[in-house]
Amino acid sequence: MFLQDYYKKIGGQSLTISFYFTFQAIAMTILFIYIKQDIVVVSIFLFLSFLYYFGSIYYLRKSIRVPIPVAQRKSEQTVGSYFLKQDRHFHFFFSPKGIAQYSTNMKKIKNGWELQLFFENNPRMFTTIKRKQRSFIIESLDYSIFGRIQMDGKLGYLYIGDTPIHLRNVHPYEWEVRIENRLFALMKIGWLPIAYTSTFPLNTPFIRFYESTETDIVMEGCLILFSLLHEIK
Repeated sequence: MFLQDYYKKIGGQSLTISFYFTFQAIAMTILFIYIKQDIVVVSIFLFLSFLYYFGSIYYLRKSIRVPIPVAQRKSEQTVGSYFLKQDRHFHFFFSPKGIAQYSTNMKKIKNGWELQLFFENNPRMFTTIKRKQRSFIIESLDYSIFGRIQMDGKLGYLYIGDTPIHLRNVHPYEWEVRIENRLFALMKIGWLPIAYTSTFPLNTPFIRFYESTETDIVMEGCLILFSLLHEIK
């Protein structure tokens, strides 16, 4: 998915919700007039309708104003960096070029979540996590990964083979992933490199990987951790 398409999608969803509240306001107005009741409560629906309407305008305009240089930034500046954006059940990991090859689909189930990781719309990994158990198994075509995360988002870890990967909350809005005490990845909320503030809101979670691996399995496991973290924090 391209960043422009993401903003268009959010704008369209906001417009649909605006129409829904407008319809509710009209229906309730007719009903209250018929039964001779005070229609003040309708103002709440009108307020929500206007709120989502202006939200839709904001995102649709933003889709048009995404800077062209987003698609022209040098690859060496973008390797290992992601911006996490959410759309209902989906989390999209946008590169600085404005392209989301990775995404996760999260669905709430009784006492937990189901999560599936996609690469270019192709399923890569799947897991289920329960609130009380906090541990989970990530299933992929070639691997089974054991993981665990605290519901307060303070600590978590993955085991890929014999390799332990540790997640730790080092600041109220900053998490780091370490492998054998080496900094492997970092996620921050409320801080962005200045070069990207015209493209992404300041509160967009920013993820950076400091090391590359021979396979994508470690990075993909971390993306699942970050998706869970963003959902439960």
